[in-house]
Amino acid sequence: MTEKVKGTAAPSGSIGKEAAIHKEQQKIHQCYVRIGKQFVRGLAGNAVPEQYQELCRLILESEHRVKDLKVRETTAQLAAASYSEKGKQSAIVTCPKCGAIVESGNAFCSSCGQQLA
Repeated sequence: MTEKVKGTAAPSGSIGKEAAIHKEQQKIHQCYVRIGKQFVRGLAGNAVPEQYQELCRLILESEHRVKDLKVRETTAQLAAASYSEKGKQSAIVTCPKCGAIVESGNAFCSSCGQQLA
């Protein structure tokens, strides 16, 4: 005879209800995220209310870090691909101001206009 351990089996239909609850909670979260993004974008060029200044600063810092990491990843990928068949590396130049990849020999960055050495 097999004994059931009390509390181990979910009541019929509770898993479906939990999934439905989770799905609705995800919808709520996504709405909050959308509201927050719209709010922050609406602040562009305007004074940020004091209670939101720290959060906006953290968002901007993270956005800059993401941009920087993407540029570094792209640079690394291009550097890896720039080796010729003979093993010589082509010159890859990045802008010291914005990190954009520019053609070797350009006098200015095509992204930000920074003069290149």
